[in-house]
Amino acid sequence: MSTRQEQWPWWKTAVIYQIYPISFQDSNNDGYGDLEGIRSQIDYLVDLGVDAIWLNPINPSAMMDFGYDVLLHTGINPIFGNEVGFDRLVDDLHSRDIKLVLDFVPNYTSDKHPWFIESRSSQDNPKADWFVWAGGRKGVPPNHWGSMFGGSAWQWDEIRRQYYYHKYLKEMPTLNWHNPEVRKVMYDAMRYWLDRGVDGFRLDSINEIIVDKHLRENPIELRPDLSVFIPYFRQKHLYDEARPESFEIVREMRRLIDSYPDRMNLGEVGHKDVDLIVRYLGGKRADGLHLATNFDFFFQPWKAQYFRLAVERVERFFPSTCWPAYGLSNHDYPRHISRYTPLGNQAKGMARARVAAMMLLTLRGTPLLYYGEEIGMQQQRVPRRFLRDMIGKRFWPLYRGRDGCRTPMRWSHEPYAGFSKILPWMPVGIDKNGPTVEGQKQDSCSLLNLYRDLIRLRKKKKKRVLQTGSYQCLDAPAGVFAYERLAGASCLVVALNFTGFNRYFSLPRRGKLLLSTIPGRVYEGKKISLSPNEGCILEILE
Repeated sequence: MSTRQEQWPWWKTAVIYQIYPISFQDSNNDGYGDLEGIRSQIDYLVDLGVDAIWLNPINPSAMMDFGYDVLLHTGINPIFGNEVGFDRLVDDLHSRDIKLVLDFVPNYTSDKHPWFIESRSSQDNPKADWFVWAGGRKGVPPNHWGSMFGGSAWQWDEIRRQYYYHKYLKEMPTLNWHNPEVRKVMYDAMRYWLDRGVDGFRLDSINEIIVDKHLRENPIELRPDLSVFIPYFRQKHLYDEARPESFEIVREMRRLIDSYPDRMNLGEVGHKDVDLIVRYLGGKRADGLHLATNFDFFFQPWKAQYFRLAVERVERFFPSTCWPAYGLSNHDYPRHISRYTPLGNQAKGMARARVAAMMLLTLRGTPLLYYGEEIGMQQQRVPRRFLRDMIGKRFWPLYRGRDGCRTPMRWSHEPYAGFSKILPWMPVGIDKNGPTVEGQKQDSCSLLNLYRDLIRLRKKKKKRVLQTGSYQCLDAPAGVFAYERLAGASCLVVALNFTGFNRYFSLPRRGKLLLSTIPGRVYEGKKISLSPNEGCILEILE
C-alpha cells in the first residue's frame, strides 16, 4: 500500500485525545467541566498536536454512572451546556482541523428514562419489549448472570412484577436489541449526531450489546482475583457477551456510519482476546468497527517482554485490512504513570512514563491518549467522603472505585489547579505541587513537551513513517523492546529500555538519534547505549 497521506483515512493516522468533560475545564465556575471549557482550550489541543478528541457522554443523564445512565440519546446534559454551545464547539474544532468523536451508549439507559418508565408500567404496553425482561417469582431470578458491579444482574420490579436485566448498576436497565424498534430508534439517534457534524462514535461496551434470547445459564469459571466478591467473575460469559447477533449489529452500524463521508466507529470491546477484537473489526472484510480498543496494555507489568508479546499478538492475528488502536489509560482504570511508579520512587515512575509515551506514539496503530497523561497526572486517593463512583462506595476499601483517574485537569498552580474558581465536583488531589500544564509548557525537558515532540515527529518525518509505515520487531537484549518502522526508503528504529540498567543495542545499520526520552542526547553509529528506563528513536542512514 502506498504511504501517501491522502490515501489514508484520518482515523488511521490520528492521535485521539480522550476528554472526561466534567473534569477538563469549568467555564462558568459551577465546579463542573463543560463544553465551553473544552472550547476555551482548543489552542492547547492544537499546541499538543492531537487530531481528534473523544468526549465521554454528554447526554442528559441521572448521573448515577456519570453519563452512561442516559436519559435522552439526542440531547445535551445542562451541566455541560446546550445544543448551541455544542454546535459552536464542533465548528471551532473543525476550523482547527480537529475531529470530534462522541461516546455513544447503545446498551442501556437510566431507569428514569421515559422508555423504561413506559416499559415497566405493564407487560403489554407499546414499549414492553424494549428492555430485557424475564418472568419468575420474587427472589428467584431467571438465571445466575452476575452484574459487573457486584451481585445479581437481575432486579425485581414491583410495578411490572418481573425481573429486568442490568449489566452494571441496577439503575441502568439493558435495552433489548432483539427488538427492531429499538434498533431503529438507536440508529436514528446516531444519525442525529452525525447530522450535527460529529466525526464518529466511541461505542460503549459494544460486545455486550445483546444477550441470549433464551437467557441460558453461563458456565462457571473460577478466577483467583475478584471471583470471591463478584459473581460476574465466576462465570464464562457465553450468553451475556459477544453473542453472534452482536456482529451483525456492528455491521449495521458500519453501513450507517459509511453512509456519511469520512466518519468512523471506535468500539469498546471489553476483552483482551485479539481474535474477538478482529471479529468485531469485521475480519478480512473489515466491515465491522473501524477501530476497537485493546486493553492488553492496561494489565501488563513493567517488563519489555510483556508489551512486546501484546504487540506481537496484534501484528500476528490482525489481517492487513484491520487497523490496531492502543491506549495506556482511560476513565475506568488507574492512570498508567501510577501503575508504573514503584512505591516512593516518583523519578523512576516519570522515567517509565516517558518510555511508555514513546512506545504508544511510535507503534503501528492509532494512539488513544487520556487527558492529563501528557503532564503525568497521577491516580489520586480520593477520600471516602468525596467518592462519587457508586462501585467505589459499594466496595470500599477493597476497591476505591474509578474516581481517582477522573480528577480535574491540572492547568496551573492556582487554587483548584486552574480548573475552576470554586470547589470542583471532585478534589483536584492532595499534591498541591503536582504537575501542571503551565509548569511544563516552558520546560523543554517536561513530559508535556516530550508528548508534543513525539506527535510532531509522527506528522513531520518523511513519508510519515510512524503513522503509516510497517512494523517489525527486532532482536534486542533482555529488558529492551525494539522495533523498526519502515515506509519506502524511510526507516526508523525505536529502542525502549524497560530495565533499571544500561543496555547496549545494536542497530541493523548505522543510525542517527532523532529523539530520546532523556533530553539533550546526541548519537550517531551502529551500537547505542541505552540508559536505565530510556527510549530512543533513531533514523537509519544507510
